Amino acid sequence: LSIAAPQPPGPPTLHPPTVAPGNTVTVSWTPGAGGVPSSYTLIARSAPAGPVIAQFARSATTVTFGGVPGGTYFLQVIAHNAVGSSGVSNQVTVAVP
Repeated sequence: LSIAAPQPPGPPTLHPPTVAPGNTVTVSWTPGAGGVPSSYTLIARSAPAGPVIAQFARSATTVTFGGVPGGTYFLQVIAHNAVGSSGVSNQVTVAVP
């Protein structure tokens, strides 16, 4: 009998965000392969490889923000569990009018 050791989660897959009236942005992602995530960190940048301008800890795979200031944002997600953290997800762009 072989029991697999716990693993850190794999990188999530970030889906294209949606922008609704009132500058409401909805972001969702799918967990990656590997260990089961217990939480996520959503990262926002103002340039593709720029410094992090905001990060949000979440336990769900969908999050909605209202009243987002106009601009273009570059988003990525990292998954976490008790064993460790994933690499960063793919990067998606959201343009808020």
